[in-house]
Amino acid sequence: MKLVHDWYMVQAGAIDPRARKMVFDDELMGQLIRFVSSHEIGHTLGLRHNFGASSTVPVEKLRDKAWVEENGHTPSIMDYARFNYVAQPEDHISEKGIFPRIGPYDKWAIEWGYKLMPDVTDPDEEKRLLLKSTTQRLERDKRLWFGHETSFFSPESNDPRSQSEDLGDDPVKASEYGIMNLKRVMEGLPEWSKQEDDFDDNLKEMYKAVETEYLQFMAHVGNYLGSRYIESKTDLQEGPVYSPVPRRRQKEVVGYYSRQVFHTPTWLVNPVMVERIGIKPVEELKKVQGTAVGNCINSYVMLNIISLAQTAKDPYTLPEYLKDVEQGIWSELDTHAAIDVYRRNLQKIYIDKLIGVIKPPEQMRTAGGSSTSPADDSDISSYVKIDLAALKSRIKAALPGMQDQMTRYHLMDLESRITKALSGKS
Repeated sequence: MKLVHDWYMVQAGAIDPRARKMVFDDELMGQLIRFVSSHEIGHTLGLRHNFGASSTVPVEKLRDKAWVEENGHTPSIMDYARFNYVAQPEDHISEKGIFPRIGPYDKWAIEWGYKLMPDVTDPDEEKRLLLKSTTQRLERDKRLWFGHETSFFSPESNDPRSQSEDLGDDPVKASEYGIMNLKRVMEGLPEWSKQEDDFDDNLKEMYKAVETEYLQFMAHVGNYLGSRYIESKTDLQEGPVYSPVPRRRQKEVVGYYSRQVFHTPTWLVNPVMVERIGIKPVEELKKVQGTAVGNCINSYVMLNIISLAQTAKDPYTLPEYLKDVEQGIWSELDTHAAIDVYRRNLQKIYIDKLIGVIKPPEQMRTAGGSSTSPADDSDISSYVKIDLAALKSRIKAALPGMQDQMTRYHLMDLESRITKALSGKS
């Protein structure tokens, strides 16, 4: 009950006044328990998680009161879709459009597994009939699409549309709507979390819950970088099984990171939180932005971008990708504006991540001394070295125009770090 309380306050607090207190009334808590129980009963009937179900719903439909209250925000209770965090206060969506429900996929899956076919006595014939009907049903109704759980051990089998906790067919748009609501929740938490016998422990817990949700949005979006869509097909069906995430979508992902993370999200360090629960703004945002840079700058993402670009009709190349990422991190080099402490930390993290790609830390090396990074035996190392050299030139050219003393010290430090890394000296 504590878990579903925290989910509901964070994801629905902006649109449902009932979520704005630490102890929900019995009616609301009963509905929350009913949703969780329905999901678990689905497992007892043999249904797996369908993490792809929510990706079949257009994001704007999640804000359409009539549509979402009629159809629900995901076609499957077996998805981890939780609550409709996309809906905005002005949409006036009721509980029917906020809560998960047993949907068309679930009913179809039960029918597939349990419906008696009395005229069929041959198991192989039953399989053929089921396969034929499955193919036809999926062609008629895209909401019945099944998306596997993600696998840490087999990441090549992951489709970014199949993610836990996400909503809608557009991860960028859905997450930006979600952040609009998180900002509202953050403003409300000091009042919503109050209890007579509490010493701001509630506020501290709910602050962390909001931050975790924000990081979740970041991961939802970032998982589209260097990824592929996977469509299960029979031998007789046309079209590719694997296809790269389009260049347009990946560029949108980088734009999201620039707007929502690299442009300092100061709303996460609300002064009330600093005063009441003692968060440290610099350390808090450094952690968040470090996670974001790590999502963008790592050898595995870059290797996938290189690989997918070889056969994509409209390839997203690694040089273009790095250029897009840097536009959101290094804008001060063009404007000669002073670089504040948050952006200085972000830029240091970026440089260190790039250096880490070409010079992996000792803990990433095997006993024999060889690197476990794919950068050593691929084009990644070549691209990154050239990128670092170009960035060094930009920093050097910008320095004379920088008036702020701390900004100058910062850029001189970064220039020195790059020079050392490219020299090959440890």
